[in-house]
Amino acid sequence: MGKTVVTVILIVIIVAIVAVMLWGMGVFGNVFGWGNTWFGGGNMPVFSCNGVTVGFNGTLPNANNAEKGTQVEKNISEVQGVTLDFLHENIEVVPTDGDTVRIEQTSNQTLTDEDIMRFGMLNGRLVAQSGRYGKFNIGITPVAPGSMITLYIPKDSSLPVELDTTSGRIAVQGGAFGFLEADSTSGEVNIESVTASNVELDTTSGRVTVATLKSRSLDVNTLSGSINVSAAEIEGMAEFDTTSGSVDFTGSAEEIVSDTLSGATRAEASGLRAINISSVSGSAGLVCGDTANLRDIDVDTTSGSVTIELPDNEGFTVEFDSLSGDKSIQFEMLDDTYKNGDIEINVSTVSGGLDILKK
Repeated sequence: MGKTVVTVILIVIIVAIVAVMLWGMGVFGNVFGWGNTWFGGGNMPVFSCNGVTVGFNGTLPNANNAEKGTQVEKNISEVQGVTLDFLHENIEVVPTDGDTVRIEQTSNQTLTDEDIMRFGMLNGRLVAQSGRYGKFNIGITPVAPGSMITLYIPKDSSLPVELDTTSGRIAVQGGAFGFLEADSTSGEVNIESVTASNVELDTTSGRVTVATLKSRSLDVNTLSGSINVSAAEIEGMAEFDTTSGSVDFTGSAEEIVSDTLSGATRAEASGLRAINISSVSGSAGLVCGDTANLRDIDVDTTSGSVTIELPDNEGFTVEFDSLSGDKSIQFEMLDDTYKNGDIEINVSTVSGGLDILKK
């Protein structure tokens, strides 16, 4: 019995020390509060029978600066950017013809005080967040299902916009933005008819769908959700990273980088200078609309098959490294070279085969 008591006391002491360290580093403010800094300090936590409430360090100066309501609007001349950060709420962005930036919260259920969003201005940015941020509740706390956060924004605003929700979905239906970032843990992310300087999309298990996008760059990361991009015009790099989800890209880009563990990658692209596909067991398929700028094709896979479709061109060189995979090329080769051999095709696989088809 004595040893058991000592063990329990030691566990309590260790947990208390860790909690104090995390609090001092700002982790509670980062995870449970309005924060995104490690060493922000922030307001002292308020203890109540409902749990721990942490101040708004990192996003708004303090709780007193956060207003509460289901609607906020600002003239676009007052706003340099928009940040939405929510938990269970769905987020929708709607372009408008006016000159007002407006955020509305609606629900098919009754909203409690904690469900109602908080908002304010920080360094020129309009910030709105879940009313449940800043409170860590022990036990099950009901939330209003079906809550929707809608951002109405002038269609040619070119404002930087950051969208974040834990389990809700995110949809952006048109508009022109600066930097556009959308992050959902388990919800889907849908982007359609958008122009932006740069686009970054992240999900854990939710699917990412992009249709008709113009941007300098595109960066998409998922754990198990699939990635589907169509009618994209990317001036620079389109980068995709997923563990088990598939990647499907159609459009134009200067460079494509796709890294998957078991998901297949398929790209039908024009304007390419380089493409790099890496996968353990997923197959890789590439259809090149043109080869005017194409210089490098690199594919690395363990067991997935590789198919490359090219129009007739000035020439390429093939380096194929495989233990048991077969190689088939529809072009008239001299050793491993076609015509001038300018385009370098490097394919490495353990058991997957390589097919190079003439388009």
